[in-house]
Amino acid sequence: MTRRTRSIQCFCLPDELRGLVESTLAKTGGRVYTTRQVGALYKLQETTFSDASQLGTRELYLGYPEAAETGLLASTAGLPQIWLPVVSSDSISMAVLSILIEDKHKRGHENRESRDSAVLFEALRRRFNAVMTKGVVGRNCKTGAEQLYDDILISEGAIKLANRGTTLKNQFGDGFVTFYARR
Repeated sequence: MTRRTRSIQCFCLPDELRGLVESTLAKTGGRVYTTRQVGALYKLQETTFSDASQLGTRELYLGYPEAAETGLLASTAGLPQIWLPVVSSDSISMAVLSILIEDKHKRGHENRESRDSAVLFEALRRRFNAVMTKGVVGRNCKTGAEQLYDDILISEGAIKLANRGTTLKNQFGDGFVTFYARR
């Protein structure tokens, strides 16, 4: 079995992210899910961005109705996962869309669920790239060193917040690197 991860990192406002994802899902027939662990297995539960926000959920999964109808899943591999941005009075965390693709080879064919989810992920990647700007500058808070991260996207809303002094932060990590919009 071969495993590979693909991801998109971006700074955007929650409403911008919701709009991009929901419009893409409407075209592809995809849905938004949360997961509930049942023993060692996972149960997909359909939700909305609004419901997830009200519940304080920061992690969502995307997929097709067939994935949820299969019952319990042994793994969430193969489902696009979104870590939602968190906006506070002085910072915004990075949104991360990723997918762990497991190609289960059986007579040369990959897992259909992985293939379908990879198509969904690719549709989202194209949509994000079409409407967001590529590249932010990261600054190491300890050393002051800076580096261009041209693989991180940033939306117009996040650029406006950053230009007003809002700190752009990693979704995960130690917080030693903060980001700002390229000028």
